[in-house]
Amino acid sequence: MDSLLAEIDGEKWSGLPEKTKIGHMHLQVANIEESEKFYVETLDFNITRWKRIN
Repeated sequence: MDSLLAEIDGEKWSGLPEKTKIGHMHLQVANIEESEKFYVETLDFNITRWKRIN
């Protein structure tokens, strides 16, 4: 984790470069509400499909 954080060298997140495309992601989270807020509000991701596993 320390080496990963060192890569940003104190820079503030300003989003992905324009026209960046991500095919899809599979996420497994402990708290759906907190995770949705982070990915949608902070990273500006769009949710296209939910699959909840009980």
